[in-house]
Amino acid sequence: MPPVPIYLDFDGVMNSFSRDAQRLTTRTGFGRWRFVDSKHQEEGRCFPLALSDDRNQEVSSWCGLGAEIVWLTTWWQAPDDVIAQTGIDAPFAAPRASLTGSRDWKAAVIESRHGNDDHFVWIDDADVPSGFARRYPSCLVVRPSDRFGLFARDAIRVRDFLINR
Repeated sequence: MPPVPIYLDFDGVMNSFSRDAQRLTTRTGFGRWRFVDSKHQEEGRCFPLALSDDRNQEVSSWCGLGAEIVWLTTWWQAPDDVIAQTGIDAPFAAPRASLTGSRDWKAAVIESRHGNDDHFVWIDDADVPSGFARRYPSCLVVRPSDRFGLFARDAIRVRDFLINR
């Protein structure tokens, strides 16, 4: 059986915007938080990262259930400094240059890879374009809290999807 692609955003999914470790643990169900400044400069300052080693480990474990993690994020331009902090070794679904200006570039990348095949997972804190779920009724779309990122209950949905495929 071929692996199930899991398209994974970074900011608002793996990188939480809150900087309160106790609140993050209580809200998300994941612990072992690290707060680091990336070397990537945004508006003249370092970009802060809030990462949970427990969450990173959970996402990595999905590969053992038949998943293939694919980063679907604009961070493909700075992977060594930012994405590498997760410890998740996965390829990038880098957008074609013509798609990066589009608000729906992520959906376009997925559609270009899947056609009518809807056996995949898309995890993103942004809204899914209208009509996407109708076109791919068997896919799993997970929209975590944009402030806290992926919750343990979201991870359970992904695990169940992989186990029951």
